[in-house]
Amino acid sequence: MVNVRKSCSLISDYSFVLACSAICLLLHICNRCASSSLNGEELVRDGGISLLATLLSRCMYVVQNSTPATDPAAMIVTNVMLTFSGLSKFKSSWGEMLQCPGFVEDVVHCSELEHAHAAVDSALQTISNVAASQDMQDRMLKTGVIW
Repeated sequence: MVNVRKSCSLISDYSFVLACSAICLLLHICNRCASSSLNGEELVRDGGISLLATLLSRCMYVVQNSTPATDPAAMIVTNVMLTFSGLSKFKSSWGEMLQCPGFVEDVVHCSELEHAHAAVDSALQTISNVAASQDMQDRMLKTGVIW
């Protein structure tokens, strides 16, 4: 059991319930996208990529390479990356991901997390999936993911 109040570096004590709710919601979204391509495509059409990218970006300001996987911010990052690894299978999502400032950099940062192994696996899967796009290859080249 994780003591969210003691390990939470992302949010204040007053809103720890909100962090728990966000984690549960992200798990639900991730599972829905993984189980049905229609769910994933609908999330892309409804602007879910930019919302998830914004959430990832905000959490990445807090998460360091040595952050424990049980930290609420790391748990959110892991669930967002699990969702992105599923969404990145759809070509329709690549353009949306390209339009999110700092997205590739955040994914690369996720791949460097020492204790959040599921986030690292998902980040690498996301990079692998989007590498089929020439535009994403160019962005990754500029970021240093590939050389």
